[in-house]
Amino acid sequence: MGEYNSFTKQTNGWGGIKPNYFFEEVAIGGIVGRGVGLAYEGLTAKTFYRAMSAKSAEMFMSTGIMPAGTETFVSPTLGFAENYGGVLFKIRVDRGIVSELESIGVRNMASGHPLPNLPIVQKGWKSTNAFFKLEGTQVNIGLGNGEALNIFNSGIQNFKRIR
Repeated sequence: MGEYNSFTKQTNGWGGIKPNYFFEEVAIGGIVGRGVGLAYEGLTAKTFYRAMSAKSAEMFMSTGIMPAGTETFVSPTLGFAENYGGVLFKIRVDRGIVSELESIGVRNMASGHPLPNLPIVQKGWKSTNAFFKLEGTQVNIGLGNGEALNIFNSGIQNFKRIR
């Protein structure tokens, strides 16, 4: 535990990323500052957290590709993610990934959402959209099981098991 899993942009012969070396666990979400204005600030960062099952964590560690969950949410802060069970990961992605996700983004109807111009989420979002969900002062991103998850996976630089 504590070892760092780094992945290169090299292909592994199947079009995926090639792992350099491995580690052991996963992470998700947290709370950012005070107030809604600060909730979105963390999303410009390259670090996210996600908790997942042991089976999903094993797949992630062996392939470098984060598998889909029910809604596959990631969070820009550790504190939020620590509230979820399972294996917790810290995941670093290319900076441009958030902008790419915004281009297919939808949001919840929460008052004071920092992305008011995104359309409101509709049933079926998981295959085509990234869901920017304001929860208190925290904006988490639902990657679903389609396009948004593919975009996120394409930008993973490295990840580290936290617990």
